[in-house]
Amino acid sequence: MRVLNRIRLNRITIKLVATVIVLLFVSQALLLLISSVLVRGDILKNGRFENRNEVQGVADFVGEALADGWSTEGIRSALKLKDGRQRAWYVFDSVQNTVLFEVVPQTMTFEPDVSFFSVAMNQPTSETSRLLQHEGVDWFVAAAAVPDHNGLEVISISPVFKPDFNRWNRQLVYAAVTTLILGFFLVLIISNLITRRLKNMIEAARKIAKGDFKQVVPVGSRDELGQLAETLNQVSQELGSLDQMRKNFIANVSHDLRSPLTSIHGYVGALQDGTIVPEQNQKYLAIIKGQTKRLIRLVNDMLDMATVDAGQFAVVSQAFNLTETIRRTLARMEPQFLHHRVVFQMDSQEGRDVYAIGDSDRIEQVLHNLLQNAVEFTDSGKEIQIVIRKTDQAVVEIIDQGIGLAPEELDRIWDRFFKSDEARSKKNGTGIGLSIVKEILDRHHSEIKVKSVKGKGTTFTFSLPLAEADVSDPSCHIK
Repeated sequence: MRVLNRIRLNRITIKLVATVIVLLFVSQALLLLISSVLVRGDILKNGRFENRNEVQGVADFVGEALADGWSTEGIRSALKLKDGRQRAWYVFDSVQNTVLFEVVPQTMTFEPDVSFFSVAMNQPTSETSRLLQHEGVDWFVAAAAVPDHNGLEVISISPVFKPDFNRWNRQLVYAAVTTLILGFFLVLIISNLITRRLKNMIEAARKIAKGDFKQVVPVGSRDELGQLAETLNQVSQELGSLDQMRKNFIANVSHDLRSPLTSIHGYVGALQDGTIVPEQNQKYLAIIKGQTKRLIRLVNDMLDMATVDAGQFAVVSQAFNLTETIRRTLARMEPQFLHHRVVFQMDSQEGRDVYAIGDSDRIEQVLHNLLQNAVEFTDSGKEIQIVIRKTDQAVVEIIDQGIGLAPEELDRIWDRFFKSDEARSKKNGTGIGLSIVKEILDRHHSEIKVKSVKGKGTTFTFSLPLAEADVSDPSCHIK
């Protein structure tokens, strides 16, 4: 009772209990129906066989008793001792058409007449016994001739089938009711255990939705509920990690916005009040321009991220000159290369321009982000290479000699806001550039691969389908 007092009925518990009870009820009803049919047939079969054997034995006994000079009363007394199944015995003289004597239990309600005995004695010899009905009650009737006494028959009448069958049905009903009661309490307890785990998960999910990502749901088992708990814990962990990266992103963006804005504000003020001599105006205007470009790049990254989240990140693929796109990207980034003193090499093994299928603007964005990443994490004077290879596809490699990445960081570099431990010390970068690169190449159905050795450098590789050489030709198509 203490267990039941702790059980709280909720909607899931009620549904589970109701479902199981209905299933138990239907299954028990089917069991009763099927078993009744089978048991009834079995009782009929065995009852007929037993009746015929017993009647034949009694007929042999009566014949021997009469031959030995037993009195009618002595035979009756012996038959009374034999009656253990509420069976009536009749010794019938078919010649005189009369009952010589009978042994009838007090519970016997059936009083057969002479015509009934005639039917019993005239049954086919192939049958072991006969099932006769009187006033809606089934009776087993069997007859056997007394040896050496012409016309003398022993007839047995018993309501064996009905009591046995009713007794079996009663026991089966008791078992079914007991099963239903036990099933009710068992499913009540089990469903409460299941719903308790679900309630814990619901409560944890609510706390996670409110920003508490430290929730840990006990797994408890390896079933579907255990898998759900593991998934919820994984979601909590991932959201916690994402939330931490978001906070880091906000901190980085705040710093990236504040630093250049502070510089721009200070230099503009100095230019206005004449603190800076006119001969140095161009120098500080160049600094202001550089800081403005930094702000534009940051804003563009944030806009691209918002576009991806809104599902509006469109890619329009067509044939374009990949080599020319790389040249154009390098030209636009030349001031950054000079500032970082990075040496670039461009290697087209075919010796001529390579044409590919894709969105040239988006691919230029990929190249810009990858090169920007290489510039930021490569020391001045070290070489950065961009290589074009033509196989069955157009393959582009960007190789730097920068700080490199640890093996455990390789799978996370595509996550938003992620920055490696060494990258955190860098002033530039928000941690979303590589995630945008991954999104663009995914839209091109192109896989980007990365190889890196800590302290030695990193290589990014991606590929695009080849196109015919002359992109201006309308017939240009994928090879």
